[in-house]
Amino acid sequence: MEEKKTTINEVSLSGTMYNPKEIKAKLTMASASVSLSVRQKDGKYAPEYINLLAFRDVATKLLATQVKSIILVKGKLSINSYVNAEGVTIKATQIIVNELSVVSPPIVYENNEKAEAYKVAPNKGNMDFADSDIPF
Repeated sequence: MEEKKTTINEVSLSGTMYNPKEIKAKLTMASASVSLSVRQKDGKYAPEYINLLAFRDVATKLLATQVKSIILVKGKLSINSYVNAEGVTIKATQIIVNELSVVSPPIVYENNEKAEAYKVAPNKGNMDFADSDIPF
């Protein structure tokens, strides 16, 4: 009897949605980007962008979602590569979205508080739960 190999490829990601685009094809397709706040070597936080690709009903939902909404996506990681005109191999990483949830609509800031509101406080290790709350 031949042994079957199992491949696990499941991704859950939440972040701020940007750049929704409909892709013209025989079936409904859409792409967008999710912005994540990533801590850099200097201790500051900067945005990193992850590309999303969705099909059919999920694509329709993605296109209906407001830009700068906080979203949660579940799907699989896809890494493709191609050779550009200069002969350089380019790798493109994206998430093929199977599920999409809107966690929060875009936040409207008054008095240009946007810059301050996007700062992320570093985790000081404060945990407000008992050891008995941990399931393992």
